[in-house]
Amino acid sequence: MKNVSVIFDIGKTNKKCLVFNEDYSIDSIIKMNFEPIIDDDGDPSEDLYSVIDWITKTLNHFLNSQDYTVTYLNFTTYGATLVHLDSNLKIITPIYSYTKEFPESLTRLFLGRYTDVVEVEAAAPLEGMLNSALQLFWIKNNKPEKFRQIQHSVHFPQFLSFLFTKKLFSGICSIGCHTFLWDYRQNQYHNWITSEGFTNLLPPIMPMWHTEKASVDGKEINIGIGIHDSSAALIPYLKIMPEPFILVSTGTWCVALNPFNCQDFSREILDQQCLNYMSYEQKPVRAAKLFMGFEHELQLKKLLLLFNLEQEYLETIKLNQNVFTAIAHDSCSYFKFENLPNCDPFQPFDEDWDFEHCYYRLIYELVSILVKTIGIAKGNDEFSNLIVDGGFVKNTIFLYALQSRLDGWNIFISNCTYGSALGALLVGEPSLNMVVLESALSIQKLNFN
Repeated sequence: MKNVSVIFDIGKTNKKCLVFNEDYSIDSIIKMNFEPIIDDDGDPSEDLYSVIDWITKTLNHFLNSQDYTVTYLNFTTYGATLVHLDSNLKIITPIYSYTKEFPESLTRLFLGRYTDVVEVEAAAPLEGMLNSALQLFWIKNNKPEKFRQIQHSVHFPQFLSFLFTKKLFSGICSIGCHTFLWDYRQNQYHNWITSEGFTNLLPPIMPMWHTEKASVDGKEINIGIGIHDSSAALIPYLKIMPEPFILVSTGTWCVALNPFNCQDFSREILDQQCLNYMSYEQKPVRAAKLFMGFEHELQLKKLLLLFNLEQEYLETIKLNQNVFTAIAHDSCSYFKFENLPNCDPFQPFDEDWDFEHCYYRLIYELVSILVKTIGIAKGNDEFSNLIVDGGFVKNTIFLYALQSRLDGWNIFISNCTYGSALGALLVGEPSLNMVVLESALSIQKLNFN
């Protein structure tokens, strides 16, 4: 039997159980999706009981396997999600989704009491249910009888850990991620949290590397306290990179994360669509995000329709540096983006442009916006190392455009597709094999020259 670690990576859509070997390679992956259920207001909600049942059965499968000895268990989940428990530690509300509409009347009530200065102090924009502390504010004002029953409010990753340790903790990564809970200037819970009586509902904060030894199905294992997925994704690179860097995690959202930012948060920074996350070491992480992956898919579909082509045709497009060079000398804008900042005026496509030229143009304009986002995350910091991971790492045209627009930067790509799960594993590792970790991350310096 070999020693393994089991990590549950619970995304909004995709749920995964990853079994890691001691060399950080993946031995097994189990994937699952659950259809949303309806909460008590008729809005979509996470099917929490199905998730719990799947996690329990899946873990028991590996615990009772003749092939494995499970030595470590941890959880990483999406953020802005609370589970509310009563005095008997029973779930008393559905999971209220962060996509749920937040009443305008409550926004006015909040701002009337505390003003918008909270946005700067909490280093995040006021975005209703996406600020998990405002979920408590919403329950208190909209469902007062339910609020009076709440004895504990636990962020999702820490709740999943509690299922097996029977101990309630708070994790600083969940607290510090656009929640409105944390005052980054005072490095403590914000005063408004105390004023509203929320502090007593929040379990004690434990270090992210804390583990509890617990018996699960008769087996003794070390269990982490759970970690927010975006914060977890940074951990492998923080462990291995010798110099400061920005991580650009690409996918539906493209997020530029700067864990080395030294600037105080300000209204000016907030107005640039920037916010703070929290690292596992309780240090602020400057974050700037773009809905770039979604916009890329949207515009790509339009191009394929325009040229009467199928999605598979994109795979035939190879990097042609001459085409890109010609495009880079054209400063006009040809795409009107629906989810990203635009530059007016727009020019129509030339009649002699083929699909390849138009697609190169799309990538060039997307990367131009992304470069500005990276600059916002970088701020005044004096370093020029960039790591790119996620779906766009497979897009050679994107990578070439990025290198061309970031002349003088050291750009690295990582082919690791399970960064959040790996981070949830590494956060509990007392000692690391750096050579093995480097191999697992598969980091390569980008160089088209």
